[in-house]
Amino acid sequence: MAILTVPKVLREKLGDEGVEALINLLNEAAHHERNNLLGIVEERFARRVAETEKRLDNRITEVEAVLRHVPTALVALAAVTVVVGVVLLAQWLDKHHVPLPPVPPPEVVETVFYLSLDLARWGWIGVADASPPAVTSHFPVEGAVVAARRPRVIFAMSEPLQAGELEARGVTVLGARSGLVPGVVSYDDEHWWVIWEAQEDLAPGDTFHVTLDADAVEDLGGNELPGPVSFTFRSAP
Repeated sequence: MAILTVPKVLREKLGDEGVEALINLLNEAAHHERNNLLGIVEERFARRVAETEKRLDNRITEVEAVLRHVPTALVALAAVTVVVGVVLLAQWLDKHHVPLPPVPPPEVVETVFYLSLDLARWGWIGVADASPPAVTSHFPVEGAVVAARRPRVIFAMSEPLQAGELEARGVTVLGARSGLVPGVVSYDDEHWWVIWEAQEDLAPGDTFHVTLDADAVEDLGGNELPGPVSFTFRSAP
């Protein structure tokens, strides 16, 4: 802590009691300033931790959603592809007396897995065309209470779709009190997601009935859904 020295002219003007009062005032101001600074630092740190946790949660949810709607055989095939590649690389390095490289960072492993998953999908397309597509999961889940005023409604499909055949009005969101909610429908060909995005805020405390029409989508073989898929969720008050 810095030591304050009161100039002689101030000591003469203020006297001993005045000098003591001035020092106490300055110390109190410094104490409050330090507490304010610590509060700001703690708040920023907590916000940074929360943002990091949110990004991780979103990434984990995305990976879980991808794996949930991809057939188990494809996931296994992708994993086997990665393992076989690693084994072959290790054998080649050992044969040529080259030391093993360090363990790659997680993002590199994730990239390789997704590339392997894409390779597996190419082999899946011919098989998938023999059967109609299916909705394997959706967001929000049935009966969920959603805090976001403009949430994205997502239908995860069991196989890739023809993006050009996606019906613009294939997804409807109807509020029990607010009525039909305008939205835009799109297709994410990387994850096989049909996405509906609201064009206006949802009415708070309302129940919404979501429907994906049977003829809204077609797989690569021209097959439509066996029937419409519906669920409900609520907006937070």
